[in-house]
Amino acid sequence: MENKYLLIMHSNWGDLTKEIIELSEENSKDYKVLGKGYGINIDHCLQLANKYCEGFLNRVVGYRIINNDKRTKMFSTATKKECIAVEFYEKI
Repeated sequence: MENKYLLIMHSNWGDLTKEIIELSEENSKDYKVLGKGYGINIDHCLQLANKYCEGFLNRVVGYRIINNDKRTKMFSTATKKECIAVEFYEKI
């Protein structure tokens, strides 16, 4: 069974609710990378990805948490908080 994340975004233009799936490294090859977000949790990573990727909310269908990412370790050391890296995907 695949993990799913319920994405809920509120804005002045309305609310969006969308389910995105967690992809394994193997099945992520069937998707195109939209970008990578770094943050303290998946919500934080989603906000950053949405800010820097045009049409992100309409395009994103999946995500993958990246383990052992060098930049994540750097952020964790600098902020003294646990950080994660999440790669976001769209259908090809």
